[in-house]
Amino acid sequence: YLFLPVFVKRMAIEQVQQQTGRKLDIGEVSFSPFSLALTATNVRLYEADQKTSALAVQELRVNLSMTSVFHRALVLDEFYLTAPDVHLVRYSATQHSRYNVSDVLDKIAAAPKSDAPLRFSVANIQISKGTIVFDDQVFGKQFKLTDFR
Repeated sequence: YLFLPVFVKRMAIEQVQQQTGRKLDIGEVSFSPFSLALTATNVRLYEADQKTSALAVQELRVNLSMTSVFHRALVLDEFYLTAPDVHLVRYSATQHSRYNVSDVLDKIAAAPKSDAPLRFSVANIQISKGTIVFDDQVFGKQFKLTDFR
């Protein structure tokens, strides 16, 4: 478990870059083997330009359940986000509207599909001090949802 934080950080950064073409930064990653809690701080996913932040999270914490072993599925007892900052931009309003995340969604949709379904369960989702900004460039308006819990 001592090397797990380094491994998780490296794999997350590599896989996000490979699967989405986006840059991911992660500050610190820690793991508690007693509570099975994995915590990542200062997580930032960038826009396609690799400079502008699309998603930033002060702290992301997941608590893995021991029942994952019995169910042969990913079971999270807790999923906690502190200060998520999401920036969504709409560029066009055609039949297939384009957003700042459209390239990521296109890559996910084009990826080969697995025959086996992903089995998972997430309980106790908590969000603290979040901000969502929706920048509608079609209408020239910006909508902000701040300090939600």
